[in-house]
Amino acid sequence: TPDLSDRNLCGWRPAPGEQPQQLPEKEWREMVEAEHARARAPGASDAVLSAGEAAALRKKLGWACRKRGWVEMSALLGAFSEKTRALEEVPDAELRSLERIVQSDDLFLAALFSGKKEVPEEFQGAAMDRLLTFAKDWRLTLPKP
Repeated sequence: TPDLSDRNLCGWRPAPGEQPQQLPEKEWREMVEAEHARARAPGASDAVLSAGEAAALRKKLGWACRKRGWVEMSALLGAFSEKTRALEEVPDAELRSLERIVQSDDLFLAALFSGKKEVPEEFQGAAMDRLLTFAKDWRLTLPKP
């Protein structure tokens, strides 16, 4: 059954007899698990990112933070990118975790940042803690309507 709490972020309610569309969270989790399996595979490189790889990944993540499907998520993640000086303040060790988080669906991220969902085990870590702290502080600095 779909997680209706995700849909209710915007006050959505199903019409009588309507079947809610399945959310893509299952596919996102499978993608993350596949990425973890590739990283743990024998012969997988556990080496630290080179300076060029880290710079390329920061640029890719900066673009992904600003170009989201939801304007609200673009604003939040874009502000995070700007606050961390184009992600230069994010340690290289956190970049891969941040990449997996940024690849997630906007609806799923909104539920995480609003506290409507618990952070899944595969996303827990320093990168998610940094994002959650920023999201909480960012919400507090928004002007009241």
